[in-house]
Amino acid sequence: MSSDPIRLNLILPSPLQSHMKRKPFSRKQRTYFKAIEFSNPYKKLEVLLAMTEKRLKRLKETIQEERMQQQQQEVVIQPVENEVRELQQDRVENEVVEHQHEEHQPPEWIVNAIKNIGGENLRFLFKKELTRSDVESQQNRLLPSKADMNYVVIPYLTEQERVNLRNEVVIRVRVIDSSGRDYEMRMRYYKTLTGHRIIGSDWKKFLVNNELKAGQHVVCVWGFRVHGELCFAMDHAVISGCMDCRL
Repeated sequence: MSSDPIRLNLILPSPLQSHMKRKPFSRKQRTYFKAIEFSNPYKKLEVLLAMTEKRLKRLKETIQEERMQQQQQEVVIQPVENEVRELQQDRVENEVVEHQHEEHQPPEWIVNAIKNIGGENLRFLFKKELTRSDVESQQNRLLPSKADMNYVVIPYLTEQERVNLRNEVVIRVRVIDSSGRDYEMRMRYYKTLTGHRIIGSDWKKFLVNNELKAGQHVVCVWGFRVHGELCFAMDHAVISGCMDCRL
């Protein structure tokens, strides 16, 4: 092995050697490195660092240009997204306003039933065309729409009931049907599903007792209270020509 100090200093550290063999340095640039006089062992390193700085400067300029273009695109896209979001919100609110301004007169059986059990604060909450998932025996639940829950049902609840729902605490609900039968159901909010459900095995009994089927019947839910207890009166009708739920 040679002990010549000049020969020992001719070789750059291996990381620099491997860096020279990769892009962004072209073959012409690598040839230029090799052709540099080795009388000064740090000459090649100085040239390499200078070219790297130039390359980094150009890279920073490119990044800045791309960021400016992206910001300009965001300036255009953001108002469009906001406008779409506002239109969607307006559509939901309009649907709720129309829903609230419909004249919902309670069926006679509901008025009589509530009078007999000492109920009060009667209010129409929502109607739901039954879907397959609503009537499946494995589900045992009714799925109201988010608009009905957020703008009608939840405002009807007490403050404590709203807190319980947000914390996924089950709210027990007494339910009556047009035949005077009583059911015990529960209302719950699922954060993972971001939705509310009316659940319980008695929901299946309600479907069976009233012979309700998906795509053929609509259920109308009225809310009332008996000594502060939350109760529902569930009416139903055939969809064809009866979407007003016998109102």
